[in-house]
This record gives sequence, C-alpha cells and structure tokens, in this order.
Amino acid sequence: MCNFGIKGAALATIIAQAVSCIFFIRFLVSEKSEIKLRRLYIRIDWKLLLPCILLGTSPALMQITENMVAISFNTVLQRYGGDMAVASMSILNSVMQFVMLLLPGLVQGTQQVLSYNIGAGLIGRVRKTFHYLLVSCVVGSCIIGAVCMIFPENIIGIFTNSTSLREYSVALLRTYLCLLWIYGIQAACQYSFVALAQVKAAIFLTIWRKIILLISLIFFCLRMNNSIKYSLNRKLKNLGYCIIIIRIRK
Repeated sequence: MCNFGIKGAALATIIAQAVSCIFFIRFLVSEKSEIKLRRLYIRIDWKLLLPCILLGTSPALMQITENMVAISFNTVLQRYGGDMAVASMSILNSVMQFVMLLLPGLVQGTQQVLSYNIGAGLIGRVRKTFHYLLVSCVVGSCIIGAVCMIFPENIIGIFTNSTSLREYSVALLRTYLCLLWIYGIQAACQYSFVALAQVKAAIFLTIWRKIILLISLIFFCLRMNNSIKYSLNRKLKNLGYCIIIIRIRK
C-alpha cells in the first residue's frame, strides 16, 4: 500500500476491518435486516452470556495456542537452524494454514446439525452425522496430504523462487504432512466436542495438543540434527492427541 511495505499491509488490514464493521452495523440498524440491532437489546444477561463464553473458549484457545506455537517454532529455529530454517517453516505453516481453513470450515458447517440433533435427543442422528464428518475430514486430509507428497516442488514454488530454499523445504514438507490424516481426526473430534457442549473436553484437548505436547516437544528436541525434528514433533503430538480422544470416548 503506497510503498509502505509491511506497515502498508497492516494499515490495509485495519482499514478493511473497519469498513467491514461499519457496513454490517449499518445493515443491522437498517430496515432491510430481519434482525434489528437496537440499544434496548444490548444488555448483559449472564445466564446466556456465560455458556456462550465457555463454548467460545476452546476456539479462542486454539487461536492463542497456535500463535504460541508459531513463536516457539521461530524462536528455536532462529537459534538453532538460522534464517533458512525460519523461512522454510514459514512456508510449511502457510501450507498448513490452508488445511486448517479447509477442514475446520467443513466441521463448523456441521456443528449446527450436531447441536440441533443432540438438543432434540436424536442420538442416532448425532452418531451418524459425526461418522460422516469424521470420514469426510480424514478423506479430505488424505487427499491434501497426497497432493503435497506427490507435488511438493510445485507447492513450495508457490511461495518462493529461491532454488536453495525450495530444495531445503521439499523434504521437510513431506515430513511435516506425512501424518496429515490425523489432523482430520483431530478437527472432527475437537469441534464436535464444542457442538455437543462438551466444553471441558474441548478445552483440555486444546491445551494438551498445543501446550503440553507440541511446545514441550519443540524445546525437548533441540539437540536433533536439523529442522526435520520440528515436523516430527507435530506428528508425535498428533499421535498423542488421538490416544487421548480414544481414552475419553471409552
């Protein structure tokens, strides 16, 4: 933006968010909206607000812990791997962000169906919906993982023109996403816990996956040979996560 560099990108983001906010508020106070935003209705009802906060805690923790993981990765890689490792990790995270937008988007579209059926006492439909969701997430993650395994050079090439960085990142991408199907299980289970009002389980699994397992493993594996260790850390974390889910379901 106006040759401002990173500052311009940040400013453009803020302006876009402000304009979007003004647009939606203007629409909600207009006669076109079926749901009217009025000062009379803007009041705190703790009986309604507290359950909403609890249900939103798990998704909020997902975002917070994801930032903590990124900081931990960059700190350790900068110290022990150098700029090349940090740049490679940025590419891997960009690829993973695409997966994290695709699969949770699928799950969030199913949350309303799960919540409605559990409220109506239709346990059979809840189980059937979760089964379809789990299969869809695993199949989707397997397809994405297969594409990354078969065409790693093309995917890395989207993010960089550097030959050395591309060669450095290809093997890491395969390692980083070799167990991506487990993320499909994770996304289906964690978001389903939120939809079924299993707040404690959802929060525990969020903390277990990111803080107890992943961040701990990042610093525990400092002495390994290269940045492949960080990809392996994530895989070990995902395996531990699935074990916890199985134990909770039992």
